[in-house]
Amino acid sequence: MEAFAGQEGVRTTWSSEVARWEQNGTRLVLVLVVLEDNAQPVRTLRGVKVELSSEKAKDQVYLDEQATERTRSALEEISVAVALNGMPGAGGCTGAKEFWPGYNWPWNKYHELNVDFCGDSKDSALVLHGRGKPGSFHFPGKSPTVLAEIFATAMEKLKQHCPEIQFEPRIQAGPKHISSCPQRSSLRPSVNDAFRADSRMDKLAPLEVATSRTPGAARPALRRVVVAFP
Repeated sequence: MEAFAGQEGVRTTWSSEVARWEQNGTRLVLVLVVLEDNAQPVRTLRGVKVELSSEKAKDQVYLDEQATERTRSALEEISVAVALNGMPGAGGCTGAKEFWPGYNWPWNKYHELNVDFCGDSKDSALVLHGRGKPGSFHFPGKSPTVLAEIFATAMEKLKQHCPEIQFEPRIQAGPKHISSCPQRSSLRPSVNDAFRADSRMDKLAPLEVATSRTPGAARPALRRVVVAFP
């Protein structure tokens, strides 16, 4: 989505801010966007723009629908890991498998959002950073569960504004225009099949849970935990 947003002639046809955090000079702003180019037929892409800034760094990340759902799922994975293993502890962090470069995921080549939950019960923080970019953005007291809920709400709002299928094209002279809210963008192939398979677990399924780690350290080993779902 970032590559599409940077192309000449692409414009934002609709946007809506859904969340804003500001703590100690660090800011997170989440904005729903619908982007459209001037090609014939017109191409459209929708998703979430993540704006991060602090006194030392600034970054902007675009997440299409698949990337947004993958990020939401990863945040829930972190919440489950903390519930099972406890807080990471002072100097430690817990992440999700979707964010680890060692897995060589197809989406690792994209500039998306990475998240870690760091610290202990007395001093915890959600740490965000754009994949492949230096600098991180710390939000003390914020939890992965809260951010996951924000992403879920954001996507619901986007679907309400822009249904997946629209059958009424614009009636106007000029170049042919495919719906301003197409069913699915064809700019990038699906890379979320693995997550979808995981989400269809039976009532008893293995779950990989990350152990606490130190920021910047090599990817820790995973231990397998069996979780019974009611």
